[in-house]
Amino acid sequence: TVLDASEFETGLTVRGEVLHGRYRVLTLESASVPNALAALLLHVRDSTRCIPHIYFEWTEGNPFANFLRFFLFGQGEVAPVTREVLREAEPDPTCRPRVHVG
Repeated sequence: TVLDASEFETGLTVRGEVLHGRYRVLTLESASVPNALAALLLHVRDSTRCIPHIYFEWTEGNPFANFLRFFLFGQGEVAPVTREVLREAEPDPTCRPRVHVG
């Protein structure tokens, strides 16, 4: 959940929930989805000493329209931005959480 996209510094709230009586889901609240996901992945890596993996699918539609939506409203492809945040935060590729997109 994006609370306020205009907020540049905000906390990250993570809650565990059980949906439909059987699915364990982590819910994140932050100003930036890619930054929140990257922070969670780095925390999981540091806490478990295992490299986490995250899976995305590409957004359907025109790539230029997706770019404009991201540029104008801060909405768009999360996968490449999450990967870039992780790349900047962890320079060693062998220690970096894995981002899969298909």
